[in-house]
Amino acid sequence: MLVELRMKLESDNPAFGYYQSSNMQGVLMERINTVYAEQLHKQGIKPYSQFLLNGEEKEWIVKTCTQESYQEVILPLLDAKFTAEWIQRETHKTPQEIMSLLKYLIVKSGIHAKEADWNSYDEMNEKIIRDLR
Repeated sequence: MLVELRMKLESDNPAFGYYQSSNMQGVLMERINTVYAEQLHKQGIKPYSQFLLNGEEKEWIVKTCTQESYQEVILPLLDAKFTAEWIQRETHKTPQEIMSLLKYLIVKSGIHAKEADWNSYDEMNEKIIRDLR
C-alpha cells in the first residue's frame, strides 16, 4: 500500500538537518514490532523509506509500499503516545541525549565514525557490522 506520512517537527537546534535521518530511523525502529524490525534488518530492500525535509518547516516523511509495511511502520507512528515527551518519559533521556549516548558508545567500541557517517542509518549499520568483525 503506497502511503506517505508527513510529520511536522520542531527543533531549536540551528544545526538540525537531513543528517538527523539516522536518528529518526532509530526512533522508527523503537516504535515498530521487534520481530518485524529484525526482518527489516535482514532484508536488502526495505518496503519503506524515511527522510527529513529541512526548510522553513521541518518535516519527517515516512513512505511505505506494501500493506504489511503500512501496518508495521505507519500505524505505530500514528499512535498518540509518539512524541519527544513520550520518549523522554519512557527512557528518562531526551532524543538528543540518546543520540549522544549512541555516538559515545560507538567510539568506545572502537568504531571510528566521522560525523558524515551518521547521515545514513543503513550505511552506519554496515560500518558497525564491518568494524566489529
